[in-house]
Amino acid sequence: MQGTNQTVADGGAGESARLQALASYEVLDTPPDEHFDALCRLAARLCNTPMAVITLVDDHRQWFKSEVGVNVRETPRAIAFCAHTIEGTGLFQVPDALADARFVNNPLVTGELRLRFYAGVPLQVEGGFSIGALAVLDRQPRRLTPQQLSDLESLAHQVVVVLEERRLRIQAELASAQAKRQSDSLLMIAGRVARLGAWELDIARQQVAWSDVVADIHGMPRGHSPQLDEGLSFYVESDRSTLAGAVARCVRDGVPFDHELRLQPSGGGGRRWVRSIGEAVRDADGRITHLRGACQDITERRLAETHRETLERQLLQAQKMESIGTLAGGIAHDFNNILGAILGNVTLVQDALPAKGAARIALATISASAQRARSLVQQILAFGRLQATQRLRQPLRPLINEVAQLLQSTLPANVLLETRCPPAEVYAEVDANQLQQVLINLCTNAWHAMPNDGGRIVIGLDEQGPDPLHADARASHTHGALAHLWVQDDGCGIDPQVQSRIFEPFFTTKPVGQGTGLGLSAAHGIVVAHGGTISVESEPTQGSMFHIHLPGCAAPAPDVATKPNGSARPARLDGLRVLCVDDDPMMLTTMQALLEREGCQVDALLDAEQALERLQSEPAAVDLLVTDYNMPGMDGLALVQAAKRLSPAVAVVMASGFLSDKLCEQATQLGVQALVQKERTVEDLMMAVREVVRR
Repeated sequence: MQGTNQTVADGGAGESARLQALASYEVLDTPPDEHFDALCRLAARLCNTPMAVITLVDDHRQWFKSEVGVNVRETPRAIAFCAHTIEGTGLFQVPDALADARFVNNPLVTGELRLRFYAGVPLQVEGGFSIGALAVLDRQPRRLTPQQLSDLESLAHQVVVVLEERRLRIQAELASAQAKRQSDSLLMIAGRVARLGAWELDIARQQVAWSDVVADIHGMPRGHSPQLDEGLSFYVESDRSTLAGAVARCVRDGVPFDHELRLQPSGGGGRRWVRSIGEAVRDADGRITHLRGACQDITERRLAETHRETLERQLLQAQKMESIGTLAGGIAHDFNNILGAILGNVTLVQDALPAKGAARIALATISASAQRARSLVQQILAFGRLQATQRLRQPLRPLINEVAQLLQSTLPANVLLETRCPPAEVYAEVDANQLQQVLINLCTNAWHAMPNDGGRIVIGLDEQGPDPLHADARASHTHGALAHLWVQDDGCGIDPQVQSRIFEPFFTTKPVGQGTGLGLSAAHGIVVAHGGTISVESEPTQGSMFHIHLPGCAAPAPDVATKPNGSARPARLDGLRVLCVDDDPMMLTTMQALLEREGCQVDALLDAEQALERLQSEPAAVDLLVTDYNMPGMDGLALVQAAKRLSPAVAVVMASGFLSDKLCEQATQLGVQALVQKERTVEDLMMAVREVVRR
């Protein structure tokens, strides 16, 4: 009868590849293996046959890796049923060999074995090669049930799994043996690469034997064998005593040691860090006769750790400053509401008073104090990076020269101010006013740090390549370089403990009343907002040097700058219908009074939702919406968006405690015609209202 497997073509090249696959398992002619024997027995039991075999078909024979009931180890391939099995990809079954012309005269059928039934599944390995078969045999004609056929196929798969595991195990053992043979050589190479060497101390002779690597670390000729005292002499004094004490304890009590130490190699060169490990070696009587250990050059690791610690400190400081900056924004908002109310009411009262008089003088003092408070708020906003900026690509040398010219008339005659700028222009995208504020603050601090007999201040500029320590100051364009500004003085210097806090707001070392503690924190905020970094180098009595790194840029394209022309103050705003919204009662009352002074009809509300209801009831009854931005519940932007849907023609002026770039962009997109900072003067607010009405 015909077999049930599908036949695959197998030319000479395919047979050669199959034999190579078989050879790769290195299993032919190997001793019995219980893993295979167990699978073979299980096949015979599940199929209820007296015989089962696991065969591997070579070029001229079939060899039995395992057999049950056959009692032979191999047969010629020419008479092997399994030779037919490996020609296909599935089960090969011969129900009755005497009824199959291919096998009726086969010696396995006519001979002592008297084989009548055969069912085999090819052992297919990686690459699709069939290297043998799992087969069950019987001396009676029969057929396997579907379940038995399925079980036989599953067991054949398990045989392949065991073959693969065996091959992987053999490969691993060979690799391990090869690695072991190479271990000494690899250790030697690794020692050179890792700068790790061995040493041994003969206690009786006080003689140290060094490996070549240890000699190199100490800057000594290879083969040199120093006395113990000479070996200790390479280490810096404090570490020398540490190592000497560790050696003494190990010699006396057998206490092992492991220390990281600094040494100065012979013949000069930089100081190095080494790790020295040692332990006691005892003789047959238990006496300590030698110390043995290792010495490794760990200089690069220590430098990397120092660099990492520096970066971690910078990160922690940046996170701290960012948190304080967020707090600063909230403080500034509250301050601006207060200042807006103060300045607005001062103006209202001044307009109602005679041109001269004690009351008007007192109001002028109040106004001046409020203006000074406004300056402090601006510094808080700069620290928190919450101000809208006007950054332009521009050369930095003219800005430095302007600062120097301004300071020349301020600094005492015994303080010499110098500028050091390269001939070629260095460009950056900066807000000129803010950057000059930073430089003026640094120079003023430098002046205050000088002794009474004066000193020297230098403002410098150059262009640098990117520096890993200033990775935050990355170029915002393809220019790629960093603009480096610095302010150096020969004053009293800064204590190390103070340096970690100098950029914190309200921190100052000046006497009470002589400083707000906001100057350097504002400078820090401005520089970081520009994508840069600010740092300081200083030692007590040695002066200080502040470094500013900003993203550099290419020179701007030629352009003609234009400024809007001012306009004369128009007439009063009589009859203008204004809806005024602010959650701060003081600000709301002040704005209402200012607008009514100009003749406006003002509806003042403390709640944005109420304002929206008013607009919904009479959309055409409002000509102008004046609203605060930062309000609980519905903020100013949401109110404007809803108001524009109800009355597209309504004009909008928005006030805020601080004007960030993002807020300006969002407000413009929603149709806000003017944005006013709350602590600005009354004239600024009314100018914005008049400009919007004029449009």
